[in-house]
Amino acid sequence: MSDSVVVRASPSFALAKYWGKADREANLPATPSIAITIDSLWSQATVTLADASDGAGVDLVTVDGSAVPAARVSPFLIALRKELPELRGVLHVAATGNFPQAAGLASSASLFAAVAFGAASLVGRADDLQRVSRIARVGSASAARAVFGGFSSLLAGAEAAQAELNADHWPQLRLLVAIVDTSAKPVPSRDAMERVAATSPYYDAWVRDAAATYREIRDALYARDLDRLGEHMRLSYLRMFGTMLSAAPPINYLRPGSVAVLHALQQLRDDGIAAWETMDAGPQVKVLSTATDLPRVRAALVASGIPGDRLIEAAAGDGPWLVAGEPPPS
Repeated sequence: MSDSVVVRASPSFALAKYWGKADREANLPATPSIAITIDSLWSQATVTLADASDGAGVDLVTVDGSAVPAARVSPFLIALRKELPELRGVLHVAATGNFPQAAGLASSASLFAAVAFGAASLVGRADDLQRVSRIARVGSASAARAVFGGFSSLLAGAEAAQAELNADHWPQLRLLVAIVDTSAKPVPSRDAMERVAATSPYYDAWVRDAAATYREIRDALYARDLDRLGEHMRLSYLRMFGTMLSAAPPINYLRPGSVAVLHALQQLRDDGIAAWETMDAGPQVKVLSTATDLPRVRAALVASGIPGDRLIEAAAGDGPWLVAGEPPPS
């Protein structure tokens, strides 16, 4: 006998960056972050709980048909069973997504949020979002935020994220994702964080400064002040990149297309258009603007060399949801 659910979850893009770990084993963040869970992009996970007596084998997580290494998912699966002791049997997860994986688009956040929510759904605990967030965090700290829709925070050292604002808080706010390079990034985020913490002379300063930047961004978000939000959001990611570039050896996720987009956005701001970028551990550029200005922003990025079909429009979206009538991903 087995029971199964299909779940989709969207990525959580940080406006104030989480970068670094206060506790590596527990996967607790060293810096506070606040993020937007978006619509448009999603990971889908078919989460199946099978009776071990049926010869179901061992727990298994696959993404696009390839097994995720046990070392990557074992701590998450241990946390899952600790938080959900009712979850008895063998867990099989088959996941896919509608956007590039491991390319700096928070695919791990949406994946682990989907799996945590799906497992909780199987035992009737999906309404306990704090519990689901604690589970998801062990897989990816950003996944703790992706459990919530709209805007959420994950404080330094916190085990779970907290909801901040609903998805409808800022109806005019839009996000344009510029896909610069779809290949997997050369240094995974976790490895990059560890290298930065161990070798960058600026890492401790980054951690000390992050709380003040977080407060500025949170206040601007509540006030719906895009220029104030953008200025501090930009500082947050650039200071994060500064720790990477000063690591030994340096970590550089920027690509020529990334730099071209950054120059185009600066020109837009010089022309009076509010178009503010953030980046994560990868080459993709996420741009915050308004519904009114988005067509002009899109045109400028196309002119910078980004094909139109690599520009994804999004707004604030919901947390994970059960999908009815969807076939499992192949």
